[in-house]
Amino acid sequence: MGTGSTVVRIASRYDIGISVVGSPIHRFGKYLRGCLKNALLSFRTELGGVGNISNMPLFSQKISRLRLTMTIFRQALRDKVESLQKNMGSEEPLNPELKMMHEWKSRRIMMKALAINGSHRKGKNTATMLRLVLEELEKEGVRTELLEISDLNIEFCRACNRCLKKSECSIQHDDVPRVAEKMTASDAIIIGSPVYFGNVTGMLKAFMDRTRWMHMTENLLDGKLGAALTHAGLRNGGQEMTQSILERFLQHHGLRVVEARDPRSGVYNLGPMGTLYDSMVGDEIHWKRGVMQDSLTVKTCRVLGQNLLRLLKQS
Repeated sequence: MGTGSTVVRIASRYDIGISVVGSPIHRFGKYLRGCLKNALLSFRTELGGVGNISNMPLFSQKISRLRLTMTIFRQALRDKVESLQKNMGSEEPLNPELKMMHEWKSRRIMMKALAINGSHRKGKNTATMLRLVLEELEKEGVRTELLEISDLNIEFCRACNRCLKKSECSIQHDDVPRVAEKMTASDAIIIGSPVYFGNVTGMLKAFMDRTRWMHMTENLLDGKLGAALTHAGLRNGGQEMTQSILERFLQHHGLRVVEARDPRSGVYNLGPMGTLYDSMVGDEIHWKRGVMQDSLTVKTCRVLGQNLLRLLKQS
């Protein structure tokens, strides 16, 4: 049996660092190997070889000493982690894994994700998909907000071209300035829309046009994470075209568009694009009652939220 497997077996037997600051043991594999390797080699040397156990009393004594060593090591490791937790402001260098996790825990309460529902129907299928994404972020303490476009007063762009000279819109009395402030304060922006004739809804398109001032002279949203999702009644009802329009809008604003694929698994869908279509019997279409009955879309939305969370942690 190799040293690596021996380390895992001993760590499992004595519960050494199985869950330290929420980290599984494989994250401490290198650290454990380094600490235990010398002890194991020394132990094998004292026995005169792994197979030399003719002197059972001596062998039992060595085993007892090794158990004691493991117990002391386990307590020392836990004491070290507790010390790191209590002294985050000290000059003592931190393990990179622990440092990243502590930094995320202290920063995640400041992270914010904004979702904008472009549907004219408040709280329906598109809103449900957005909430599925946000739920994954909320699990790790990210602050979230869902805006309904139907609740907002949004005037049409007047094409006055003031924004060609400076980052400013001539219309200041509707809800766009307030939403723009929320967008600039967010780390991630998710936009969803049902499909209207292969495009986004009219109200959402009006809002998208009104963000021109945030893009023309400088990209005020550059560097943020972005994501899009769509929903339609038909199975092939224009979701991919609408998805492309939303993602292109986010890219124009300088956002990094996040995909809804689990990088550790195969491809099962090209994006969070839902449908109410269920099946067809003869000439009669059977419809789903809602997006929650669309298991593929539900899974894809959750994966999108998990990907956003992973990239937020890396930012």
